[in-house]
Amino acid sequence: MKKALMIIAIVVLVIVLGGIGIFYYYTGRLQQNNAVEIVEKPVETPQQLVLGTLDPSSITPSPTPEPTPTAHPIYAVDTINENIINILLVGIDPRSEDANAESTGNSDSMMLVSCNLVTKRVCIFSFMRDGAVYINDKSGWYDKINKAYSNGGIGMLINTLNGQRNFQLDVQNYVSITFKMFEHIIDTFGGIEVDLTEEECEFINMKIYWEAYDHDFRDEYANYTKLEVKNGPQLLTGETALWHARDRYSGGTSDYGRTGRQRKILELLYRKVKEEWTVGKLMDVINYVAENAATNLSADAIVQLASIALSNDFTIESSTIPFAGTGHNSTNSKGNYLLKYDMDETRETLLGIIYNGDPMPSGVETNFGGSDED
Repeated sequence: MKKALMIIAIVVLVIVLGGIGIFYYYTGRLQQNNAVEIVEKPVETPQQLVLGTLDPSSITPSPTPEPTPTAHPIYAVDTINENIINILLVGIDPRSEDANAESTGNSDSMMLVSCNLVTKRVCIFSFMRDGAVYINDKSGWYDKINKAYSNGGIGMLINTLNGQRNFQLDVQNYVSITFKMFEHIIDTFGGIEVDLTEEECEFINMKIYWEAYDHDFRDEYANYTKLEVKNGPQLLTGETALWHARDRYSGGTSDYGRTGRQRKILELLYRKVKEEWTVGKLMDVINYVAENAATNLSADAIVQLASIALSNDFTIESSTIPFAGTGHNSTNSKGNYLLKYDMDETRETLLGIIYNGDPMPSGVETNFGGSDED
């Protein structure tokens, strides 16, 4: 969520202060937070290769426990097109006040940002957290994609996306932030104006109330900033913007609506940063990001992305994965909710959009069930 903001902040600061040394100082600090190595993928045994040919329908469900969560490295893959940079943006919910961007938790938001440096086309894909994949590209573990991060961190999540049985991407770069970091960045720029429905306003107010209730702040709730319940634009703080980004109930569109809100907030934040920046705000955000974000983006990659972000002739398109209208409700081997879809068809469409310039598919969003987590 925060990567577009970081790119703009760092590069505009360089332009304003004219100091390339400052730029490399901050990008160096960012990379000090990176604890995930990129390594060669281990050679699979003949038995593992045979297992890799199994189809989900041939797998016998079993109550075998999930492995103990262990951070995985990122497996190196060949670049498909040198003119295209793919970055995974992950918003995590560590459920801890002192958590950082490398803490374990649920990958509550997973966005692939694909930037074509030649055509200046930027495509953002939200992976729905209940979407079915082969976790870590293993046929014996067919489950929701959200399990990849919670069990193996950013490494397992990226390896899952790149896996031959999954999307066959070439993702090597990532940025992860926590909910608290998201709130801080929104507040630094004075909030963002979002067009809301009455139902969305009621959801945000309800969540603020229960947050206060859970922390025994019930008597102080009357002093909390609550939204006027109406249809139309509202100025959201970091807290209210976060609850809007986590809303999967309003409108009855489940995680499709939720991921759509997240992409919209990202775009609105990007526009506001670009149009209303000040040196003071940029310094605050850059210091905060450098101290708290987790990323492995190189300085060169940030410069390339910034050349697109600061231009006026690039386009932004977005979609969900699975694409609208292509999934169906199902369950995993333990009977828990799972959103299934045709992986081969989805992969072909996704790779065509990123590497061949194909148009985003059209489709009618389905009202899926989804898990009960917020």
